[in-house]
Amino acid sequence: VDSIMIAQNKKQCLNDTVRLKYDNIEWHFHLLEFEETKTLYPELRYQRITQKLFNKMIELIGNDEDGEYVHIAIEDYSFGSNGRLTDIAECVSVFKQMCYNHFKKPMKLLAPSTIKKHFTKKGNANKILMYRTLLEHTNNIDIREKINNIKHFDLNNPKCCIPAPLSDVVDSLACACTCLYVLYVQNITQKDT
Repeated sequence: VDSIMIAQNKKQCLNDTVRLKYDNIEWHFHLLEFEETKTLYPELRYQRITQKLFNKMIELIGNDEDGEYVHIAIEDYSFGSNGRLTDIAECVSVFKQMCYNHFKKPMKLLAPSTIKKHFTKKGNANKILMYRTLLEHTNNIDIREKINNIKHFDLNNPKCCIPAPLSDVVDSLACACTCLYVLYVQNITQKDT
């Protein structure tokens, strides 16, 4: 399973590709650095970001034109989120269209609560529970040392906060695992009918 993260600031990014064994799944988390230029029109910026992401995805999975072995999943929008949601939505929309044009099938959109429920067994899990679940399934391999300039945090402190981009890495793995589960369930269901 490959996950890709786009980052604007290498100071708080992955040192290298993170490779983990999650249960029996080998998982690779790739960093895709994007240098933002302030003079770019937003539309051009979205196009550049999505093109870079799409090119990296094709590099990782190969050019499987019919998409037989390709399954793309992203975390769907969270209605409780704040920030620049319209910017994110526009960028994701461009990416979804690129993927659909290439593979001729839609990507899987997974609700945040579905991802949390599958990953932790609790649909409203917080970042601490998500991180503890990751540690549990990777035999306590702590990926903090793979991330530059991460703030120290103590999981035993009830006021602990899992900083980005670590929380993004955990969310990405949880999304990938949920996608594999959904595909497995769909495959079993199709065989039964």
